Amino acid sequence: MNIIGKQKTLEYFKNAVANDTLHHFYILEGQKGVGKKTLAHHIARMIHCSGAAKPCGTCSACIKHMGGSHPDFAVVSENSDKGNISVDTIRRISEDIYVKPLLADKKIYLIDDSKPFGIEAQNAFLKILEEPPSYAVIFLSATNAKALLPTVLSRAVVMRVDPCTKYEILRYLKENFPDTENAGLIASLSGGIIGTAADMASGEEYFEARKALYDVMSKNGPELILGLEQYIAKNKENINRSINLLLSWIRDAVSLKNGGSAINYDYEAEIMRFATKCKALKLTAIADEAIDIAQRFKKGNNLSLWTINLLTKFN
Repeated sequence: MNIIGKQKTLEYFKNAVANDTLHHFYILEGQKGVGKKTLAHHIARMIHCSGAAKPCGTCSACIKHMGGSHPDFAVVSENSDKGNISVDTIRRISEDIYVKPLLADKKIYLIDDSKPFGIEAQNAFLKILEEPPSYAVIFLSATNAKALLPTVLSRAVVMRVDPCTKYEILRYLKENFPDTENAGLIASLSGGIIGTAADMASGEEYFEARKALYDVMSKNGPELILGLEQYIAKNKENINRSINLLLSWIRDAVSLKNGGSAINYDYEAEIMRFATKCKALKLTAIADEAIDIAQRFKKGNNLSLWTINLLTKFN
C-alpha cells in the first residue's frame, strides 16, 4: 500500500510507534475520498509490523493486514439500514475492546464515517473513551470533527488529512493508471482528492458526463435552458456529480471574469463566453441554486421543481 502525500502525519505515527507514545483515540478529518481510511489501514500496519522499516510488507502481521485477516484490527461500519451508526454497533465495540489482543501489543479499531455518528451512539462511545484499555487504539474517520460532541472531541487527537498536491495526484496516476490519457486534466479537476482522481481515471463515464453537460453549457438562450433541463432529468440518479460539474463550470466563470484561470482549461473559451454574458451576482445566484437543488434532492424533494428554479437564474 503506497501512501501518496500525508508525510507529516506518517512521520508523527512513525515516531509515536517507535517511542510507544500512541494516543488511544485519533480522529482523521478530511474530505470524502481524501484517503482517510487508506491512511488508517497503513498506520495500523505500521503499529503491528515487526519489521525494521514499518510497514515492511513481508512480516506475518503485514501479510495478515494485506489479506484483511489480522485478528487485532477491526473496521467498524454500520451495515443496517439505519441512518446513523447505531448504539448497538458501539456496544459491540465496547464488548470486544476489553478482550485483550490475540497476536499484537495493540488492538486497533477503525470507525468508518460512511454513516453519521448519532448523538446516542456518541454518548455510548464516550463510555469507552472514559476508561479505554491501555492496548486499544481507535481511529475515527470524519469529514467534520466539530460535528461531534465536545466531550468526544476533547478526548481525541485530531489529525487533518489534507488533499494531495497536483504533483502528488500526477504521481499517483502514473503509478496506478499509466495508460490514462487525461492525467493533467484529472489532476486539475480532482481537487487533490485521490478517490476522485481514481474514479475519473478508471473509466470514461465521468468525462462523457462532463462533455455532455459542458456542450450544453456552451449553448445560448432557450437552447441552453432546454438542454440543461434535459441533462439534469436524464442524470437524476447521479445528481451530485451533475451539480459538482456545474459548480466547477461556474467557479471557472467567476475566476475568468476576475482575471484568473480555469481548472477546466479545455473549455476555457466556452466558459469565458458564458462569463461575459453573466454578471457576478448572477453567477453567484446560479451557484447557490445549484447547491440548493443538491441538498433538497437528498431530502426527497421534487427535482423538476428545483431544476425550474435553477433555470430561471439563466434568464
